[in-house]
Amino acid sequence: MKYLIYIISILLFTMGYGCKNRNNNLNITITDTNDSYNFKAAYPENKTEILEKYLDSALNNKLDLDSDLDLIVAIKNGEKINLKASSGKLEINFNKSGSTATGYMQVKRIAEEANKLLTKE
Repeated sequence: MKYLIYIISILLFTMGYGCKNRNNNLNITITDTNDSYNFKAAYPENKTEILEKYLDSALNNKLDLDSDLDLIVAIKNGEKINLKASSGKLEINFNKSGSTATGYMQVKRIAEEANKLLTKE
């Protein structure tokens, strides 16, 4: 019985430590094909406020990244991006077909700046 309690204690400690350190995980994927540009990020939740402030100014739109978002956001020149967000996750999708090079460059710049903010210590 003592052996079982000891094993359970170690398991609980390990799981608690793993969950605590999960907050530092960062995963960013950028996919740039002929048809689309996609930015996906899973990031520590403590960086949400900084990212939210940046996206609010870059997109000229008030966003709450803590809530579950799935919306189309208009950027300059009438271009549109699909933005999905929830706590600790962000996804930006841009369809290149029928879009201008200026719109593509703007979306790429927004994604690169978001990447810099998330990777900054």
